[in-house]
Amino acid sequence: MNHFSNNLSEALKSLSGGLELKRPDGEKVKGYESLDTRNFQQRINQMPDLIPHFEELLEEWCNKIEAYLDAPESSSNDEGPKGELDYWRNRMQRLTSITEQLKRKDCKSVIGLLSTLTKGSADPSKQKIVSLLRRWKQIDVNITEAANEAKDNVKYLFTLERFIEPLYTGTASSIIDTLPALMNSIKMIHTIARYYNTTERMTNLFSKITDQMISNCKQCIMSGKDKDSLWEKDPQELVRQLEACLKLNEAYQEQVKFTHSRTARHY
Repeated sequence: MNHFSNNLSEALKSLSGGLELKRPDGEKVKGYESLDTRNFQQRINQMPDLIPHFEELLEEWCNKIEAYLDAPESSSNDEGPKGELDYWRNRMQRLTSITEQLKRKDCKSVIGLLSTLTKGSADPSKQKIVSLLRRWKQIDVNITEAANEAKDNVKYLFTLERFIEPLYTGTASSIIDTLPALMNSIKMIHTIARYYNTTERMTNLFSKITDQMISNCKQCIMSGKDKDSLWEKDPQELVRQLEACLKLNEAYQEQVKFTHSRTARHY
């Protein structure tokens, strides 16, 4: 229940902190809701502010969405592999929020009416709108691709969730027991994931997993205290903890080499 509650809280935080597309100003372009492609040309002269307002609105949408899509991927290294999972889940939720907003009636009206205005027209004064619509069309393609990428990455990364939990809460011995399953899942991602199986992303994932193992070992040995407190610990217990961490290091390297050799044979 705690896990579900945390996931729900993160989802709500992601949606509320996501990108929001501005709506048309109802006062500035009063009555735009009643326009459609059939009566648009006849009524456009009655609403002189409509086209400039719609142009400005569409350009703002383009700028905001492009800025979001072009922002570099960034999940905190301090959070280990969980941070990577959370990053892609939050990104998927934000992109889903954007695509849902694009289905709004006002969004469809802005695109539809501007498209109607430029259809079959060679008027030079409308070239800016033509260029803006062309830009929007490419952004629409990009955001669909980005949403598909995020969904695909979430689907595969969350197969790791139960295997990385011991990295945070388990002992060195319990981590060793989960290494074969963890490596198997990573191998599966590398083999069949459509987007995540790049060298850069897989290297980043391994780096986060390794860093979290080190953090777990440090926590096990230090117990959250200053390094000088090591001298106050029972020597035999301390040696057992150090040996367990060394065994984890050896087991991890062996599993990585074994998985790498299997992957190489597969290709």
